[in-house]
Formats: sequence, structure tokens, C-alpha cells
Amino acid sequence: MSRTSLAAQLLRMGWAAGRRTGDGAVRGVALLLAAASLTLGLSAVAAVYAAYDGMEHRTGERALQFQDAFPDRPAVAVARSDFDEAEGRQYSLVYLRPLSRNTPLPPGLDRWPAPGQAVLSPQLYRALRAEGALSRLGKVVGVIHESGLASPGERYAYVNPTDKQLDKAGFSRVVGFGKDKGLPAGDVLFVSDRGKLLTALYLILLPAGVMAVVAARMGSAGRDKRTALVSALGGGSRHRLWLTVGESAAPVLAGAVLGTLPAFLTMTTDHVRLPWIGYGLSSADLRHWWWATALAGCVGAVGTLALVCVMHRPGRRGGTRPVQLSVRQGQVIGIGLSAADLHYGLGSRAPGSRTVRGPPDEAVQRGCGGSPGHLPLCGRPRRGSGGHQDRRFSP
Repeated sequence: MSRTSLAAQLLRMGWAAGRRTGDGAVRGVALLLAAASLTLGLSAVAAVYAAYDGMEHRTGERALQFQDAFPDRPAVAVARSDFDEAEGRQYSLVYLRPLSRNTPLPPGLDRWPAPGQAVLSPQLYRALRAEGALSRLGKVVGVIHESGLASPGERYAYVNPTDKQLDKAGFSRVVGFGKDKGLPAGDVLFVSDRGKLLTALYLILLPAGVMAVVAARMGSAGRDKRTALVSALGGGSRHRLWLTVGESAAPVLAGAVLGTLPAFLTMTTDHVRLPWIGYGLSSADLRHWWWATALAGCVGAVGTLALVCVMHRPGRRGGTRPVQLSVRQGQVIGIGLSAADLHYGLGSRAPGSRTVRGPPDEAVQRGCGGSPGHLPLCGRPRRGSGGHQDRRFSP
């Protein structure tokens, strides 16, 4: 039997054993939930990086570049950054007067407002309208598009000051907009640093790891018996690994898909407002980081499977030592496991079946198709020193 066919057989047997065992369904649900929790936490970490990356990029694109930092460039506008409050929340606004008709527009604007007019973000427009103070900053003539906002829920405004406001001190000459030596404004000044949010998410991942550990050891008695039989038939760690992976792969992969589903569904929408905190999450930012969400699913699945394999003990029973086989090891293991699976279900019970009781060697001999003291399929014993039988077999 080739290595490929033996591995496939072990995977099939592990999958069947996971379905037939009495508590296999419960363990499968536990593994699914553990993988889903771990993947959901990792995809949330990816969403944090995506949101902050988009916010920093758009904030840099609209940052004011003052002439003091670029003395060789001509001024195109005068500006002053300021703050105001709506519904108990502070927000940024920029008083901006262009010096010529050729002055480039800030990101998110279609045209320059006239003196005394303002352009607001959608969220600020709703907040001021709810307060009945829509004309507080001037006559509203438009809204800022998404490309000019740090986040979909940002409160931000551009105001073209009146001549009376322009006479006040605090206005500086501006040469353009950009991240290079630009002055940031908006949500980047009010939103907490990403490190605090990531620390909270990492702490949430701890219960997911504990759940994965508990799920990995559920129903361990039956699996330990199966791996003991594999070891007694001469199987090594590689064979036990295939058996364990076949038993756990299906619920783990299903859990990984389930854990990444919220992020991928969010990518198909326009925007999502997070519950409790009310922060608007841009689906465009998530789509830009789709690879991180897919990576989170892969890491969650591989990590859970690796944990299951690492925590699964070799399963030696009593003083039984694994039978060492010669060149045709794969063929003998395959025949022995097939016989054991047909007669004894590798830990499961079919209607009317009987459980073999007796020493482990006797169970192995029966699994190989012989009787106690005689293994016709596994080979013939050799005599070692001292007249004792040496349990090495040749084909």
C-alpha cells in the first residue's frame, strides 16, 4: 500500500470514527465553536488594522500643508483648524478660504463654498439638524463625500469664513493638502490608539484558546484507544497524525468559515455601524484588507488543528510496546486497520457487535486477523536471545 493511499485511508477512518463515536458529535460542535471563536477574534484584529489604515490614509490626504513648512511653494489658501461640539461630542472643523479659482479642492468636495457657507459630513449634518442648529456654521450647501472622511461616521466640516471671521487672528497661509508635513484633524485626534483596542482583542482571544484546549481533549478516552491500536500495529506519529486530522478537520474547517463570515458579509455592504460604540466601519477598508481576513481563517483552522494534534497523546496502554514492522509497514498497517475498523469500529459499536476484552496484544492480534499467539497477516516471530520471542516481524 502506497503512502498516499494509506494516508487517505487513515483520514477516512478518522472522519468516520469522529461521526460514529458516541460523543463525537459533541466534540465536533465544540471544535466548530472553538475554531469559529478563534477565527472571529483574528478577523476582528484584521478589521482593526484595516480601519485604522484607511483612517490614517484619508486623514493624511486632506491634512493642511502650511507655508511655514514649505517656504518655496506659493500659498493657495488661508486656513484655520478649530473645534466645536454637537450632541455632547467634540468634532473638528476647518475654516478655509481659497486665494484663487485654481486652488485645488480638498478631498471629498465637489466645489468651493462661498463665504459664509459650509460643507458638512453626513453624520455632522444629522447631528446639527437634530439639535436644530443646522445653520450654526453657516449656510449648508453640500456634504463631504466618503473619500474626504476618515471614517463613514466622522463629524467634520469645511467652512468658508465670512470677511468678518477672516479678520480675526489665527489664519495661516496654506500651500496644499497632503500627508507630508501636514496638520491632521478629525477622528484621528479623538479615536483611541489602535494599541488599546488590539490589547482588548488579544484578551478576548484567551477564552477562545481555552475553549480550543477543552474541545481538543473531549472524548479523549476513545481516541486514545484508537491511537493505541495504531501504535500496536506499528504505526508511528505520522499515522496517528493522519487519523487525528481526519477526525477533527471537518468541524474545524466549518468553524473557520463561520468565523470569517461576518467580515466577508460586511465587505458586501456599504458601511456598518458597530453596536454599543456607534463607530462607522468602512466596507471599502475591509475589502482592501480582504487577504488579512482570509489569512485569519487559515491561521484559525491550522492553529486549532495543530492544537488538537499536539494535545492528543500517543495512547500507549499498559506495558504494550508498538510492534516494529519491516519494509511493508504501510501494507500491514493498512490491512490491520481495515480489519480493526470492520470488526470493532475503532471505538464505535455497530448493532450486535461485541467489544474485545483481553490483553492489548490479543486485541492487536485479532485486529490483524489471527488468534492469540499467532499473527498470520503480520508475519512470523523471530527468536531473540535468551529464548524469548522478539516482536519484530518480517513480511
